[in-house]
Amino acid sequence: MSGSTRIRNPWPKAEIAAAVDPTNGANYLVMENDFRENIDHMFWHVSTNGGKNWTDDSMAAGLDPFTGFAPFNFQSDPGLAFDDKGHSVLSTITGNFIFDFVNG
Repeated sequence: MSGSTRIRNPWPKAEIAAAVDPTNGANYLVMENDFRENIDHMFWHVSTNGGKNWTDDSMAAGLDPFTGFAPFNFQSDPGLAFDDKGHSVLSTITGNFIFDFVNG
């Protein structure tokens, strides 16, 4: 979203959360699950100038080489907020893609 107020990648987005800093109406946060990597992966975006420019950052996930590089964890269902001092808060549901078909 850098340099733009809209996401330019064509992949579907889901579970979108947004928040505006009450101490400075120019600080915005947006998070969503994005499928640009062919999996459900969470990205976050920050604007400190009222939405004129944005960052485009990815949540980290550890990859396991023994399971075909399946992520150890993933995040979904983001929730965003700012407190009355301008601190941002994130909540997510986390899970993993590792299935044990041997031990049930």
